[in-house]
Amino acid sequence: LLKEYLKMYKFADEVSKFNIYDNIKIQHYKPGEGFYKWHYENDGRIHCIQRHLVFMTYLNDVDDGGTEFKNQKIKLPAKKGLTVIWPTDWTHTHRGVISNTQDKYIITGWFNYVK
Repeated sequence: LLKEYLKMYKFADEVSKFNIYDNIKIQHYKPGEGFYKWHYENDGRIHCIQRHLVFMTYLNDVDDGGTEFKNQKIKLPAKKGLTVIWPTDWTHTHRGVISNTQDKYIITGWFNYVK
């Protein structure tokens, strides 16, 4: 999937070398839970500045859940197997769409610049 992303966004690959960061997270949100605050992945804190791209894969279908991107004005549905890759910067401010009826499972991580 990263190769497809880099074909679409050629300049994302014309930066310093980057690779997948080994701190991948599997997250479980119960009904009513989730990361509902607007945020982006590279906010300048020391542990975030090496981030280049973020990825997320939905591990289950959630009828009333997903992810909303503020500047792109889109809401992605939580569909099992859907993987999304996007830049870590403020241009892709996002938040979770909270389900009040179903659990949501995701796996998420980052492609970081290599030192």
